[in-house]
Amino acid sequence: MSSIDVEELEVRVRRRLALVDARRADSIPGDARARSEDARSGKGTASRERRLPSDGGVVAQKAASDVATIASACEGIAIFDSLRAEDRDALFRAMYRLEYAAGEAVVRQGEEGFNFYVVVAGSAAVTEEDTEVRTLWPGDTFGEVALLHSVPRTATVRCGLKATTVWALDRETFKRTLSRGAFQRREAYERLLGGVKTLERLDEYDRKRLADAVVPCAFARGHAICVRGKAEGAKFHIIERGECSVELVGGKEINRLKPGDYFGEVAALQGAEPTATVVALTGVQTLSLDRDAFVRMLGP
Repeated sequence: MSSIDVEELEVRVRRRLALVDARRADSIPGDARARSEDARSGKGTASRERRLPSDGGVVAQKAASDVATIASACEGIAIFDSLRAEDRDALFRAMYRLEYAAGEAVVRQGEEGFNFYVVVAGSAAVTEEDTEVRTLWPGDTFGEVALLHSVPRTATVRCGLKATTVWALDRETFKRTLSRGAFQRREAYERLLGGVKTLERLDEYDRKRLADAVVPCAFARGHAICVRGKAEGAKFHIIERGECSVELVGGKEINRLKPGDYFGEVAALQGAEPTATVVALTGVQTLSLDRDAFVRMLGP
């Protein structure tokens, strides 16, 4: 399975923008609305927004507390909520710290946007058509649409009476980090699949197809991932992280499974009832295929 579906995120953002624009249109005078539409179509002025370094993947160093602050601020933002935890962490660690003087504009309405921002110190006023609509404080964010689209800003954000500090992430780093994460995951999936005896007959092409088809699943400690005698919902699992116990009737443990081990192939391929229960001894992450996908990929 690949990482973030950027196209799906773009659809969500377009819908959100359309809703905001529809609500705003009723309250903006005609001449101001025309200027806003010019900006949206790319007729605005050249951007003076700061460009971040093209670092080629070099992480901007920051303390664990900084990463935690960024993560807390980004909770509830669809672009980040849709990502795997490791992708979010990589993006937060790649952000740059920027300082702005009192009264300095961070972004300007009508100019092309490049970066997403998290305010960590100071404050900033958000204005639309010279009307202040909001004040940003530490923990607030703005500019996430720029991570997906090269579009003009819909508002100006200007620092307050004191200097303001932000963490910033640019579009190029956003997309490069996600692409790198997807590539690394696919390689890891292929290595795991290469160690499964049941899959030995697959050639490299089919193994790559299988790596794209597997679905990551997470289980809490104590969860019964599959239950003896219960065929419904049975899946083929390869353990990516964590440890599992294989148990018979009465909870008697007969085996332990670690990363690289697998189970459920017979139940998934033949539709048979599992002969044992597999319980997560720790937090466990697996790569899984349901019966339909397993049969489609491997055949009877």
